[in-house]
Amino acid sequence: MGKKRHTASSGASALKTEYLVYAFLVGITLVIYGQVEGFAFLNYDDNLYVTENEHVQSGLTLDGLRWAFTTGRASNWHPVTWLSHMLDVTWFGERSGAHHLVNVLLHAVAAVLLFRVLKNMTAAVWPSALAAALFAVHPLHVESVAWVSERKDVLSAVFWLLTLSAYHAFVKRPGAGRYAMTLLLFAVGLMAKPMLVTLPAVLLLLDYWPLRRYTGSRPVAVQVLSRVAEKAPLLVLAAASCVVTYLVQRHGQSVVAMDVLPLTLRVENAVISYARYLLMTVWPRGLAVFYPHPGPALPGWQVVLALIVLAAVTAVAVARARRSPYLLVGWLWYVGTLVPVIGLVQVGAQALADRYTYIPLIGVFIMAAWGAGELGARARVPKPVLAVAAGIAVVLLAAGAAVQASYWRDSITLMEHALRVTGRNSLAHKNLGVALAEQKRYEEAIEQYRRGIAIKPTDPELYYNLGNALDEMGRSDEAIAAYRKALEVKPDHAESHYNLGNTLARKGDYDGAIEHYRRVLEIDPGHLSARVNLGNALAAEKRFDEAVAEYRNGIAIYPNESDLFFNMGNALSEMGKGDEAIAQYRKALEINPENSAAHEAIQRLEAKRDARTSAAEGPYPPGGSTRK
Repeated sequence: MGKKRHTASSGASALKTEYLVYAFLVGITLVIYGQVEGFAFLNYDDNLYVTENEHVQSGLTLDGLRWAFTTGRASNWHPVTWLSHMLDVTWFGERSGAHHLVNVLLHAVAAVLLFRVLKNMTAAVWPSALAAALFAVHPLHVESVAWVSERKDVLSAVFWLLTLSAYHAFVKRPGAGRYAMTLLLFAVGLMAKPMLVTLPAVLLLLDYWPLRRYTGSRPVAVQVLSRVAEKAPLLVLAAASCVVTYLVQRHGQSVVAMDVLPLTLRVENAVISYARYLLMTVWPRGLAVFYPHPGPALPGWQVVLALIVLAAVTAVAVARARRSPYLLVGWLWYVGTLVPVIGLVQVGAQALADRYTYIPLIGVFIMAAWGAGELGARARVPKPVLAVAAGIAVVLLAAGAAVQASYWRDSITLMEHALRVTGRNSLAHKNLGVALAEQKRYEEAIEQYRRGIAIKPTDPELYYNLGNALDEMGRSDEAIAAYRKALEVKPDHAESHYNLGNTLARKGDYDGAIEHYRRVLEIDPGHLSARVNLGNALAAEKRFDEAVAEYRNGIAIYPNESDLFFNMGNALSEMGKGDEAIAQYRKALEINPENSAAHEAIQRLEAKRDARTSAAEGPYPPGGSTRK
């Protein structure tokens, strides 16, 4: 009886410990990230994902559902991520703090799941708790949690860990249902972020340790092939995701061509990044939202030093594979899961990114947590001393994460911090300029754009933004020069053509404006504002037949756009076609009953018609609603 009571008591104690770990992980996550409730959306990608995304702004709808599964926007196919943003808008509207807190909640869930998965697979509570705590508090993970646009990171991590849990259930009790659940969770995870393509390889590592499935009398090679075959459906899904992602990124022109960044430079940067991420893990200082790629300026000595570090860690992990298998598994987890984002296929202009470490560092945390226990046991360090040391490390990292998270408060704070800790960062100058311009601090914005141009004179967005700021200040000639410079760099930059057309039109150069509006429509036939303003410019030149034709072309694409009907009414009125003009004004009013100008125009034309005095009073003045 005594033995039974002892077993029950131990079980209850273990369960209590487990729940305490859950509470700690959730609690410390909230302590670090509770501040994000007061954070704003950023001008870096948050507009693409949420604030200026018309599909997301509509909330969760059937049309939005269809769009999420068919779009390649943001150069990715991740419908589950889009749906999560739509749900946020449905529930919270544009309350940025609520969107941020959803990221925090998902991060806390991921930390809890990581502890549970490791504890269930290894039966080692405290190493599992330490690894999960390091995951929860590390400053390198701030970017994934404090940036609304990185919802895909925290969301995909949850499904990554759910997939591991389902796989473990399948290993313990093999069955079609459990395998199907593993496959389903993996598929959903891929639809949150395609970085999960490496998960089947991680499952093969877990088969080695801690699941120890490579045992028995059969040759190891045969066992490995058997385990690979077991994961064939997962590998097929991963391969399909790779193909889709590559095609979408190529279509979105996000993949940097080899002639722009040769393979040798990519490999050198990859080697340095592997080592640099390790350094940032141990010493997480100087973290930024964007690290510019140095290109050919990569120092050779850094490549050599990085190779030495990576070779040394690999040698230790391989040498101790039998006695300390967690080292090899953790190391290969880290190296392997970084492959999709290490820059061999270069997407974007960054050298590396904090967010890329979100899943890979789990491998390093496993090495650290189990390694600390092993080293402590060898050195006969008392367990309470080890616990205190681990606690201090977690608290220090948590404090660093809290400080790092504070930089994500708004675009100005974030970009100013990036400029403090990085060098020659044209993107940070550009986004800081945009944020300053939004606050009408145009002189400061212009200074940032000019600094960005000095670093990267081939970026058309810098000239375009500079033109916008100059135009807002009434310096139209300088704005025109900036727009023309943007078009020298990128002749098909539609918005530069459009804003140049607007500026020329305001200066009375309608022929020049017409040329640029037409160019916009060649690039983007669905550009509504360019269509409206082209019609207005033609009308201002008294080319009313052409103006009416452009308005009709616009109506064919946008049949519910009031401005097109209203402005066509103006042109028809100028042509002396009063009845046709009245009909267009009435259509404009059907769409927008608040259009008082249309009401007045109808009354005026009807009065002229009834009194037969149209020749004396003259037609309705040209122009109409102009798009900015």
